[in-house]
Amino acid sequence: MKEQLLPIGTKVFDIRFGWGEIININSEPYIYKVNFKIHSTSIFYYDINGKSINFQINPTLSLTEYDLYNGGFTPLSDYNKPKVGDFGYFWDDDMESKKRLVFSVIDKIIDGCYYDSNVTNWENFSKEIPEWFKKIMNEKNSNK
Repeated sequence: MKEQLLPIGTKVFDIRFGWGEIININSEPYIYKVNFKIHSTSIFYYDINGKSINFQINPTLSLTEYDLYNGGFTPLSDYNKPKVGDFGYFWDDDMESKKRLVFSVIDKIIDGCYYDSNVTNWENFSKEIPEWFKKIMNEKNSNK
């Protein structure tokens, strides 16, 4: 599954500044422009992993509030990450001739494979209808 960018407006936390909000998405290496409410000019830049432009050792941007005693840091890569119980669409890339799409629930995730409620394992999972499927449906509808 490809890494997904956080949308503008996502609330994020940095232990140094508290809660902030993504206000812009730029090109690499510092993708996220975040505004913190500590004062009017508190805008900082972070890479896709949550590392600050000023402090590149460890990520400090989190999806949840955290501290040094209790932990709680949630990496940006966990945003919208599939988990057991999620409903969505399953498919395999190697189904060349008769590619199929199945809507079901994730029963388990093992070594990057998704297992649906029928205990079938799949390479891919998405909570949204995949673009390749939308394209096929649009082509079929335009041929009518």
